[in-house]
Parts: sequence; C-alpha cells; structure tokens
Amino acid sequence: MQYFKVNDITSLDKSVSIFLIIKSIFLFSLISLLYGIVDYLFIHSSSDIVLYSEMSYWEKLLLGSLWAPIVEEFAYRYFLDFKVRSTKISISLLLSFLLIHTVGFFFSFGNYNYLLFVGYFLCIFLIVDKLIKQSFVDKWKDLFIYISVFGFGISHITNFSLDQLSIDKIPYVICYVLTISIIGYIMTVIRLKFGMRYNIALHFVLNFLLFV
Repeated sequence: MQYFKVNDITSLDKSVSIFLIIKSIFLFSLISLLYGIVDYLFIHSSSDIVLYSEMSYWEKLLLGSLWAPIVEEFAYRYFLDFKVRSTKISISLLLSFLLIHTVGFFFSFGNYNYLLFVGYFLCIFLIVDKLIKQSFVDKWKDLFIYISVFGFGISHITNFSLDQLSIDKIPYVICYVLTISIIGYIMTVIRLKFGMRYNIALHFVLNFLLFV
C-alpha cells in the first residue's frame, strides 16, 4: 500500500507530507459524516457506549486529555524512530494494554487498573529487554506502521463493553474504528516527519476538545 512503508513516508518532502495529512483529514471528515449517519440510523446516542461515560467530568478530562495521549502515543508511535530502546518501551506498553483490557473484560479493579497497568509494563519490559535486538527492529519496521495505524484503531474497540458489541451496532463500530485509524495514520506521518512532541500535542488537543 502506498505511503504505508517507512521509506515511502520518510522520503516525502515536508510540503508533500502536509498535503498527505490534509488528504487524510478530508477522508477522516467523510468517514466521520458516515459515522454520524450510522449513529443516527443504528445507535441514536453514541454517548451511551463510550468508555468514559461512567466517569466524572474531571476524571474524563484528566484521563482522556493527559493520560491517554501520552501513554497511547508512546505505545503506538514511540518505536517509529526504529531504535531498540524505543521499540522495547512501545512493545511493553502495547502488551500491557492488551493484558489490561483482556483482564478488564472479566474483572474490574476500578482505579487500581492504572497501578496494575504500571505493574504489567514493568514486568513485561524486564522480559522484552532481553529479547529485542536491532535486527528485530530492522526486520519488522514496516509492520510498525500498520500497528501505529490499524492497531491504534482496533484497540479503541475496548471503549465498548462486551454487551455493547451487538450485531446491530457492528456498522457503527466499523466506522468508529476507521475514523480512529485515520487519526492514527495522520499522527504516524506527523511522528515520522516532524517528531514525537507534535503528535502528542495533536492527540492532547483532539482529546481535550472531545472531553471539555
């Protein structure tokens, strides 16, 4: 796929990168429109199915606008400098996310989930630290792009509970994942061409506008 390989993106001029981001935003707008139509036809109230609906306003603002942008960007895009240390951190965070959400489907630990997440990360990092070498990074670096885009989108299915993933809501969930994946692609291009601080800042702004 064009512009889904590391060399395709990193070889772009910055002006071309900005144009690619603008095209992605246009596609995001179209799918968001579809998302709204599907919400109207199938759901009628998307607020009923989001992860943060049971939290207070300040909890949503703190976790959604600060915790999520930093932790998710380090998980899904920190390794896009293709260095061993960064890759170890990102993969440890990704596996911690997978573990915490898998356990979360069956058990609820409330706010202790965040302490549990830190514990998972530290334990996994100790293992990953011994296993990942530069040869691994060089071999799989193009896969990192797909993880940064589609893994990021698919991971947001965890914003729904199991009983909310009913057959009648599948069109809504697909549109939801696509919109998040496009945001993931925009942030991936920004990360590769402009640096980590810019995609963290964009993620912060997007989430802040969502929860404010």
